Amino acid sequence: MRLSPRGVERLADLMTPGVVAAADESASPPDGEGWTRVTVPIESIEHAAGEFLRLGTDAEVLAPLALRERVAATADELSRRYREAGPINGDISG
Repeated sequence: MRLSPRGVERLADLMTPGVVAAADESASPPDGEGWTRVTVPIESIEHAAGEFLRLGTDAEVLAPLALRERVAATADELSRRYREAGPINGDISG
């Protein structure tokens, strides 16, 4: 995956120590935009998708393809849900 500078900072707060250690060990130097490539272990596609989505736009899954597709499908579904819902009668309670 690729992590923004903010994603690198947030990793320790959101992921297990094993994932953080793997990311630290595999981290590439930041690219021209400050993004870092890392390799981390995953338990399953479903579990990893949920975990990596917690990083929001501060992460991009590059591989495996099945995980990338699962994250993209979830993002598409979320976008569609919020776009179609529109304002909810001024109710901001949650």
